[in-house]
Parts: sequence; C-alpha cells; structure tokens
Amino acid sequence: MSDYAQLLEHIKLPRFVKVKYNIPHNKIEDLPNALCESLTSADVLNHVLPGMRIAITAGSRQMSNYPVLLRTLIDQIKKKGADVFLIPAMGSHGGATAEGQKAILREYGITEESMGVPILATMETVALGTAENGMEVRIDRYAYEADGIIVFNRVKAHTGFRGAVESGLMKMITIGLGKQHGANICHSDRPENMSANIQAIASYVIEHANILFAVGVVEDAYHDTAMIKAMKAGNMFETEKELLVEAKNMMPSIPFSKADVLFVDEIGKDITGEGMDPNITGRSFFIGNKEPYFESIAVLDITDVSEGNGTGIGNADVITKRAFDKFRMDMVYPNCITSRDAKSTKLPVTMPSNKLAFQFALNICYGIDWKKGPRIIWIKNTLNLHTFYISEALIDEAENNPDIEITGALQDVFFNQEGDVISHEYEG
Repeated sequence: MSDYAQLLEHIKLPRFVKVKYNIPHNKIEDLPNALCESLTSADVLNHVLPGMRIAITAGSRQMSNYPVLLRTLIDQIKKKGADVFLIPAMGSHGGATAEGQKAILREYGITEESMGVPILATMETVALGTAENGMEVRIDRYAYEADGIIVFNRVKAHTGFRGAVESGLMKMITIGLGKQHGANICHSDRPENMSANIQAIASYVIEHANILFAVGVVEDAYHDTAMIKAMKAGNMFETEKELLVEAKNMMPSIPFSKADVLFVDEIGKDITGEGMDPNITGRSFFIGNKEPYFESIAVLDITDVSEGNGTGIGNADVITKRAFDKFRMDMVYPNCITSRDAKSTKLPVTMPSNKLAFQFALNICYGIDWKKGPRIIWIKNTLNLHTFYISEALIDEAENNPDIEITGALQDVFFNQEGDVISHEYEG
C-alpha cells in the first residue's frame, strides 16, 4: 500500500441509491420526416441547382442521431441533382490535423461509406476579407471553392461564454469553417467578446461567401433530438437566437443546489467542449461558479471517442490514472493554444484507482458533516442526468423533490482488487 493510500484509508464511502430525475422528454420520433418537412417549410431547397458542388458541414460535437440526420440531409440535396461532399468544420479539434478531424467523424459513424459522399478534409483556409470588428475572416478552402455551403449543427449553450448566439450555427461558420487559423483569430479577444465576434465574422461570411442555408438541431435533457429547424442564410442570426432560448429551456440540471462532492464517470469532447459541461457542474474558469456548488469534483475517465482530448479536466480536483494515461497532449494542446485556455487543461491530482480518487475528493472537503455523512452526487457524464446516484445523506432532500424518484435500494460501493468500481449501472 502506498503512503498516500494509507493516509486516505480512514475515509469511508457512504452507501448510494439510484434516482430517476423526471424531466420533460421532447423526442422527435420520425427524424427523417421532421427534417424533410423543415426543409420544405423553410423553402430552402430551391437554392440547390442541378450540377452544383455542395459542401455540408460536420462538426466535432457528438449529437444524437447524427448519422441519420446528416444522411437524410445529404440525400435531399442529392435529389436536387447536386454533387455533395462533407467538410469537417471543427476549428482546431482532432489535433488540428485533417486526418484527426476525419477520425472524430469516424467515431460518430460518419464515413464516406455510411454517408455515400466524399469527406474532404483540410486545414488550409482562404482569406475572405475583414469583418466589421476588424478581424480577418478565414474559410475552409474546400468550402470556398464549392458552389454552395450548407451549415448543419446542434444549437446549445456554450461552456465558456454567454451571448445572443453561443454554440451553434454561426460559431460553426466562424470557428468550424475557419479551421485552426480562423478559430485562433476569433479567440484572440477576451471570452466576454466571443459572441459578438462570432456574430461579426459569421455575418461577413454569410454576406460574402456562398452559404445557401442552415439546419439547426436542438436536443432535450435526455440528449434526444427535440427540434429540427431549417433556415435561410439571411435569417440565421435571428433564428439561432430563438433556438438557443429553446435549448437553454430544455437543458438539464442537477436538481440539488449544493453538495459536498461530485463524482463524474467520464468527460470528453463528444460530451461537451469543456469535457464536463460547466452549465451542469456549476464550475467554470470563464463564466464563474454558480449552482450547483460542489466543494470537490472527481473524474474517473476520458471517453474513448475523445481520442485523448481531455480539455476541461482542469475543472476537476482529482482524476484517476486511467484518465491521466488517456490524456494526450497532441490532442489537447492545439485546442488549448487556439482557444488560449491553459486553466481547463491543467492536470489535477492523480490517484491510481477509483477508490482512492473518491477518498481524496472527500478528504479535501472542509464542509462535510461526518455525523450525517457526506453529500455526494454521482453521474455518468453531464449529458446523461435522467438517472444518477446520490449518497444516503441526500435522500431526505430527494424525497421532498417531486421531480426525483428513488428507484433502487441503498447499496455499498464495491471495488475490485485494483480499486475500481464493480457493477455500477445507470439504466434499468
């Protein structure tokens, strides 16, 4: 036993109970039909003419039903007689390399075979001009050479700034199509100016490039597709603002204002830009701390899909060696350099196992009432909050919340010989 394992040996974990958080479910059942209806009602397909070469954007954020939605959009454009190709529109993600960005799409099931079209990836950009805010405007070379561009992305609250538009369509134009060069330009200003700069640059691209139309997707608290909205390029700003309001209204939250510790099974770029969403955890270097408040946060793993991109890991207080070993500087630091964010990529204290990470997280808390037991919330990730675990000390509060249903019996946490958790399930 290591010295620090001996020092933490006296920290005992409480029992946990599984709960179901009853939040509104707004899932669209027939996705292809909903997308086609939106394209028709927005009257955007008339911009696509036979023989045109059309680029459709594909981003680095995982969304539910991504391949289905993207393939449906591709097929509708093909029906108009156009030649379609996909462009990875993801700034500096994927290690700021063309192959790295194609690899991200591959993890989501988006390949040339599954989509039936080429994926043209490059980090080369073309200077389009200068936006109203004085920033140079860059655009992906393949997009620039296309006869038309269709912007496709999810709209949601951003993890690092606030504004009329945050993470969505206009950001994909500015950051995504701008590749590392364009993303670096936009991030050269302070985070509080990010939304305004995105608007200025994206508006310039819409006016001077060949954006045909856009399709925005909003997801509900269950990470299911809840809204699909096609829009003309000239209406993008106003429509995206409306979609952002809807997205924030549907965004889940942890239904406790305060607890001692948050356990997070996994973080990742496929979950959110900051690995674990500060809008959920209440902890951010950029937008400040808010409810819920946790004195410490423990992170156990980085998703495989993230390919070692552990951006956001700095918001944890302790991680496991498993997460540490997955952390890849070549995936994290290009993104860190581009976004000028060193804080959220700092590596926390690293413990060899789940058990020691939990014990360390509890040990550094000053506010725990040990007579009542530590108040702990344990989630899979910040996207999946409809089921999670709470410690015994939170049961009374949970029972007084009509939106929380206790679905299991109190149980101890069991570990294998390596100190990792055994049989910890969220569904069922």
